[in-house]
Amino acid sequence: MLAFGLGPSGSASARGVSGAELSTSAALDKSVPLSKYVFPMRDENTTVFFDHNASPTTTVMVVFTRDRHGLVLDLISVLKALDIRCHRYLTTEDDSMALIMARLEGELVSIKGLGLKTSNTLAFHISDELSGLKVQDEAKLEQIRTCIRLELRSPYPRPTVGTLQFHRVVAERVRANRYSILTVQTTDRPRLLARTSGFLSLVGVDVASATIRTIKGRVENSFYVIDADTKGPLSDEVLDKAIEAVFRALRLCCPDDECVVESLWYQRREGHCLAVAEAVFIDTVDNVELQAFSKFETPNFRGRLPNAKYTEVTVEEAIADEEQLGED
Repeated sequence: MLAFGLGPSGSASARGVSGAELSTSAALDKSVPLSKYVFPMRDENTTVFFDHNASPTTTVMVVFTRDRHGLVLDLISVLKALDIRCHRYLTTEDDSMALIMARLEGELVSIKGLGLKTSNTLAFHISDELSGLKVQDEAKLEQIRTCIRLELRSPYPRPTVGTLQFHRVVAERVRANRYSILTVQTTDRPRLLARTSGFLSLVGVDVASATIRTIKGRVENSFYVIDADTKGPLSDEVLDKAIEAVFRALRLCCPDDECVVESLWYQRREGHCLAVAEAVFIDTVDNVELQAFSKFETPNFRGRLPNAKYTEVTVEEAIADEEQLGED
């Protein structure tokens, strides 16, 4: 585990140590107090920091941790329990995330040397639920850091994950008063983009544009969507249908043999500005596991929030959409 910190001026050193000098451990020890940040070089490590300059109205919370099923649901649960509102979810394609990471790289000399990448980073625009202002009180920030670390460290039982790993949909209700955004993180498979766009059209959602990013078999597709009738952001009712449509598309976007033996189950958490859903494929051959699976719930920050049950997406529902799409 490595620990790095920033001096009072926000730079790696108050005396202007060069990058070449910092490459030696002796210079690093003298110039950087090893107390402020602890970066996740092991699976159990989690680091949270905040940026107050990226947005005029919100604080950006950045979390370095290992990605896993249920991660974003757990983070949303913690923030909601602490009266924190999540306005935006930063993906690896987001401009402000790139700026934050660039600033970090300048401060810490070499992000790459620490093993940190934007691809395993989560970030949110947040504000105080009660005041609507940025979260800048240091005591509150420390409370958020502590609670997130405790939540992600806890050994909660998790359902067995099928061969297609986990899948995540983050829905941002309104962006710039023009769009809603559906960010889909899943394993890369044939016809994923086309089928997802088609299934969205069946529930009255038009895709205005999309961004695609693929890393080592995982794909992150961000769909900028509008209501086909109003040409504006999606209403809550249409947003619900859109999320379900995405999961029906995922249910079919897998090799034929896996579609036969695996079932897709998802959980969802509501927020004022975001809706988050995460899913896993479960092998239906194991009947005992399948019967017990619907009882699994997201750990809800020590039980302070309502439980989030899993909902099954059946292959029959997905095939019905596929047939309707073919008829249209």
